[in-house]
Amino acid sequence: MGAVRITNNLTLMRSLGTVRKGLSDVAAAQESVTSGQRINRPSDDPTGAARVLATDSDLRALTQYGRNIGTARQRLTVEETALDQVSGIMERARELAYGQAGATANAQTRTVTAEEIDELFKQVVQIANTQEGDTYVFGGMYPDRAPLDATTGAEDPAAPTRQAASYEVGAGSVMEGAHGAGTLFIDTDVLDSLEALATALRADDTAGIEAAGDRIAASHSNLQGIVGEVGARQIRLDVAEANVESLDLNLRNLRSDLMDVEMEEAITVLVNRQASYQAALLSTSRLLDTTLTNYLR
Repeated sequence: MGAVRITNNLTLMRSLGTVRKGLSDVAAAQESVTSGQRINRPSDDPTGAARVLATDSDLRALTQYGRNIGTARQRLTVEETALDQVSGIMERARELAYGQAGATANAQTRTVTAEEIDELFKQVVQIANTQEGDTYVFGGMYPDRAPLDATTGAEDPAAPTRQAASYEVGAGSVMEGAHGAGTLFIDTDVLDSLEALATALRADDTAGIEAAGDRIAASHSNLQGIVGEVGARQIRLDVAEANVESLDLNLRNLRSDLMDVEMEEAITVLVNRQASYQAALLSTSRLLDTTLTNYLR
């Protein structure tokens, strides 16, 4: 087996390669110490970088879920306030109905009372058309349109508001926000019962006034049922928010484990690499200084 001849040029090239690698290692260690991150580019750890990208994607989704939860909660808060206002209106209408059904009432007092009922009707319609910015809170799947006619209180057949707007609050988890105006003010018989009372008052119809009063009491009871649904939705939102916050914390901890460096360890690595680099520089400088004359001395 023949001898392998190692030339001075080959030795020099290997030494320079060691110096370049040492410098690269020092730069990488210094970057880790400066940035505080273990992965500064995908090539540092392809597998870890892929996991970080997936984690970042999950974190962005959680941020959006958080925004959706906030929007849904705001709409439910507005609905809760609206229901409270309408409940007060219906209680007032019921008092007026029972008062005007008594023997002390007459055609004149009933006509005056009918005008007050008309105002209460308008207030309900105005509440039904509540806006936040350019969005109608009770517009259901048509938030860009007024849910009820401002004068008649009628719903547009082309844009029914029975279906509430939905919000994605988690992976595969969708929840409804505020009820639509049709559900709140038409299906509960709120508007129709007020209108029936106004009609009976103008007709000076005692039996009709009593019947309208009973309808108003029933519609008020229907509203209270929806108040319970709003409360249940708010509780579900609280649970969804807690889940999002917990997942967000876990993912951020995971990302930190993948990305962040232990500073003491990183500094130790930097010092060791600097020492190795300086040793490579010293040995290479001595090799470059070697001449035939020096060798023969």
